[in-house]
Amino acid sequence: MHHYFRLPLTPPFLWYDELKNPTPYHSNFHSHPAWQLTVSLSGNLFFEYQGKRSCIAPGEWILFSPELLHCAGSESLVSTAVQIFFRRFPGEMLPEFSRTLNFRRNFVTTGKFPRGKLAEHIKAFRKLENHTTMLYHTLKNLLPLNFLVDALGTLPLDSVSDKELPGKLLATLEYMEQHYAEPLGVPDFAAHAGLSVSRFNELFRFSTGLSPMRYFNEIRLCHAEIALLAGESVEEASRKAGFASSSYFCRYFKNYTGRTPGEFRNDR
Repeated sequence: MHHYFRLPLTPPFLWYDELKNPTPYHSNFHSHPAWQLTVSLSGNLFFEYQGKRSCIAPGEWILFSPELLHCAGSESLVSTAVQIFFRRFPGEMLPEFSRTLNFRRNFVTTGKFPRGKLAEHIKAFRKLENHTTMLYHTLKNLLPLNFLVDALGTLPLDSVSDKELPGKLLATLEYMEQHYAEPLGVPDFAAHAGLSVSRFNELFRFSTGLSPMRYFNEIRLCHAEIALLAGESVEEASRKAGFASSSYFCRYFKNYTGRTPGEFRNDR
């Protein structure tokens, strides 16, 4: 689907897209190191994942957790959509979601956007394109936050998960988010949590379903994607995101997302 408007946001929000395809289409399978919320504006969209297929009509949305391999498409003659990508639900602003969803994987859910709200959100995002307000950076945080609240406000969290992470692990996850560009490894994370390496690995995998370094590299990939969308070279995006070399970054990016860094940057 063609991106006809893209707005970079402020972490943990990554970017907002408006998309249009004048013909039926079917994308390749791919994944993201971030959450993806897509809302159909016109045309019926379909998404395939884990041997399943979900369809959303205009006004409906679908939410994918990070890492989930999926493809998308539409059989409609014309289809339009908006979507937002974000690294995580910010705990200080969306505590209910952050406690239950932040570290979920292989998670998909759908819903309906409140009537009349969607056009207001699109208009507000569009206003930021010209950077004419003194509150530009503040709004880049508030608009995606309000977008998520309106979309997911009726999601029954008790049917999703009641699992909460140990405090030591939550503090280490925040540490990872803040120090993604540094040459850190599992011993550093274990020390920050006050645990042995073996105990930290065990607790991390049991609590999140991921290895510590896979989670850490997810964070790095998100920041690399932001740099690529800002026009940075592959080498510079790799360096800013903390990868040891651009060649390793390119291999990891392709294996993870199904696209090369250059393909991702040019997908507009």
